[in-house]
Amino acid sequence: MKVLHISDLHYNGSDNKNFPLLINELKSELIDICFFTGDLVDKFRYPLEKGFDYLQSELSKIGNFPLYITCGNHDIDRAKASKMFVSYVEKELNTPELLNQFVQCVEEGMFLSNLDHIKDYNDLVVKEYAEDDCCDLYSIHIKKICDKNFAIVSLNLSWTAYNMKNYGAIVFPDYIILEIEKKIKNVDGYKKFLSLQSRVHSTFSFLKSNDSS
Repeated sequence: MKVLHISDLHYNGSDNKNFPLLINELKSELIDICFFTGDLVDKFRYPLEKGFDYLQSELSKIGNFPLYITCGNHDIDRAKASKMFVSYVEKELNTPELLNQFVQCVEEGMFLSNLDHIKDYNDLVVKEYAEDDCCDLYSIHIKKICDKNFAIVSLNLSWTAYNMKNYGAIVFPDYIILEIEKKIKNVDGYKKFLSLQSRVHSTFSFLKSNDSS
């Protein structure tokens, strides 16, 4: 299986001179699947759909293969991150238990307004992957590749990237990891998912110290 992994397109409304050069270099490759791991657009100054359409258009010059994306810190609308949300994440979510409780409240509708900054990204994912399992902070895609079923999971670690200082500020609820594990444990490629197929934009060094385990 040949995987193409690319990131940080930073689409800015015009053709990126370097990206077509990369595409041209890849035309001789027989690619089975592509992972794009964040930053479709630059600082959310252009519609995510336009960045996605441009990416798809360029990749189609290489071949016909599935494309899966994850959210980057430039793909969220920071202007919509409420002051209450920012303050709560920075000052109150000091333990994995509190983080889990907070996100579960979001899912129950108590804090849905605090996800406005990732709404456009989530809307794009739901539109493009309508038949897959798309949730607020992750998506699961079951795909047959080279005659094996793979569980491809995209974690949205950028949901707390509400400013440019992301190092040590990213948090992610561990109960969701357990939830995903239950959903995909019977998939043929499950073991490979653990080491290869979980796609995030930020490295785990960006996690808050109380969430890095």
